[in-house]
Amino acid sequence: MNVFGSQTGAVPKALRHRTAQQHRTAQQQRTAQQQRKTKQQPTSFRFERRIATGALAEATRSLAVLLEARISLVQALHTVELQLGHRRLQDVFRVVRLDVESGKSLSRALGVHSNVFPPLYVQLVHAGERAGILGQLLSRLAAYLEKAHAIRRRIQSALAYPVLVLAVAVAATAFLLVVIVPTFADMYRDYGAELPGPTRLLLQASSVLTSHFWLLFALIVGSALGLRRAARLPSVRPALDRLALRLPIAGPLVRISHTARFARMLGTMLQNRVPLLDALAILGSSSSFTPLIATVKAVERAVERGVGVSAPMASNGLLTPMIVQMIAVGEESGELDDMLLHVAEHQESELDQRTNALLSLLEPILILTIGVLLGGILVALYLPLFDLSQVVG
Repeated sequence: MNVFGSQTGAVPKALRHRTAQQHRTAQQQRTAQQQRKTKQQPTSFRFERRIATGALAEATRSLAVLLEARISLVQALHTVELQLGHRRLQDVFRVVRLDVESGKSLSRALGVHSNVFPPLYVQLVHAGERAGILGQLLSRLAAYLEKAHAIRRRIQSALAYPVLVLAVAVAATAFLLVVIVPTFADMYRDYGAELPGPTRLLLQASSVLTSHFWLLFALIVGSALGLRRAARLPSVRPALDRLALRLPIAGPLVRISHTARFARMLGTMLQNRVPLLDALAILGSSSSFTPLIATVKAVERAVERGVGVSAPMASNGLLTPMIVQMIAVGEESGELDDMLLHVAEHQESELDQRTNALLSLLEPILILTIGVLLGGILVALYLPLFDLSQVVG
């Protein structure tokens, strides 16, 4: 897909004006639609809770298959509604079908449920309606959702074991300090002799934990909720995002993850004939990662000025030089969408490799740390008994 229509990467003047005009028109349409929604009560209702990507991908795949089999849209929506096992998503499709039956377009009916169908989804459906290839485009959209769901599942599966090990370690440590150690404390109180330093420290920690358990629990939960709330503040979020990129081990994983998401979303939209400026606007509004938002805004301003997309990417610093060079090659060859999807595949593969390597290193470290922690508690607990046995002996 030739996004710019030039081998030099510069945007022709006529195409630039036409693209900018299309972007302004689309923005005006979205603004007018939002105003209409606020002025009148919609015929349908909103489902505020988000629905899992896997369930949405399954429904999208089923709808695409039915439409490609030349079944009417209303009948296809009704069939998907009946076969869905997800109750809330089934309710959503029922409302969407009723809206389509009343004369709304599918994209407009989907756009009412913004917490179920993201802007990318609605825009691609709208592009499919305009081009008359709704079934084909829904099939591509289903592939995109399935890919995103598979990546998320792999990361969750990889993190499940370390999280389980940490949970067991915390539970075992708390059990020892709250239940076992106080029993020994009563016995050592009648011991009479001076206890070893590690044992005194262990008994003090157990006393603090048992005496102020609920206070400490409330403090930990409150601190976690406060940090989570503070992380959403516009004045705090950019600093946290920059810190995440600088972390020694997690930083590269964060960068690769957001690069893959950026390339996958933008490439998918361009491949399905969404105008470049509209695609950038959707991408910017769909992300909460401030370095990615800054990159998208910089590219958007450059495109409006008639500059290629790769130059602002290089100056922003989020994308690596190799990724920027690959995108520049795709831009110059008129195959930017294909190159972006290739970049996404490359970054997703690298993310898998790095995650697996990190977890293979992390697992023995966790086991060793837990062994040392629990072993240290037990040794400190039994030290006075060892001393007593030596005196008796």
